[in-house]
Parts: sequence; C-alpha cells; structure tokens
Amino acid sequence: MEKAKNLIAFLFQRSGKERLNEKEIYMTLSYELRWLTPEKAKIFLKRCLESGLLKIEGDEYTPNFDYKSIQVPLGFKVDESIVEEDVFSSIVKEIQKNGMDKEMIFKEVEALKEKMGVIEEVAALVLAKKNRIDISPFIPKVKKIIENM
Repeated sequence: MEKAKNLIAFLFQRSGKERLNEKEIYMTLSYELRWLTPEKAKIFLKRCLESGLLKIEGDEYTPNFDYKSIQVPLGFKVDESIVEEDVFSSIVKEIQKNGMDKEMIFKEVEALKEKMGVIEEVAALVLAKKNRIDISPFIPKVKKIIENM
C-alpha cells in the first residue's frame, strides 16, 4: 500500500496536475516509464480506487490523500509486482468480513501506525488481532515486507 501511495504521489507530482484521466495515467506508466503494461496499469487503478487511495470524479482521478506532502524516494521505481494483491488489502478485507467499515479500518490503522511507530501492514495486523481474526496467514508476508525494507 505504501508503494502504491508513493506511485500515486509520483505520478501527480510529476504531471504537475491535481487531476489525471485514465489515458494520462496509462500512458505515463506504460509508454513513458515502461513500468507496467496497460493492462497492469488498469488493475493498479482499480485497486487504488478499491483501497481508497484514489477517487474518480467524472473521468478524472484524484488522490484521496495529500500527495504533495509525500517525499517520493530518489530513484523510485515500481514493477508489475505492485498490482499483485497486497497484504494490507488482504488484511483489510478480513477485518471487513468481521463487520468493520473500510473507512473506520483505515482511520484505526493510521492511528495505530502513528501510536506504535510501525508500518501500515503491522498496524493492520494489530487491528485484526484486536478483532479476533486469525493473523497467522499474513505474518510471513508482513515479515517479508519488513525484511525487504
């Protein structure tokens, strides 16, 4: 999720625009940067809408967070692994099955993240555990994310 947030911030900062249409996003990701195929770019957009990182108004996309305040790391680059279902989204879906609203999940995860000084995946695990959800399937994936930091 953090990588997706950085990519969105990168795209909008790079363009200098506050709104981008689908074609602008696909063209940038696929043809200019050559990071994703057009199909993978579409999947990326869909996942960002589902997770609440992007919102769509008419035919234009806008970030659902303050993308201007994000400092994208120097040399930032993504590959097609960004469109694989990320661990964070999987944990959020499990918490939702337990009856919690997605927006509330994001707020709680953000609060835990700040309070504990951890990445969002760890905060989501803590929230899932508080909701009596079996987190064991997610632990190896979160551990791998931490090891690759």
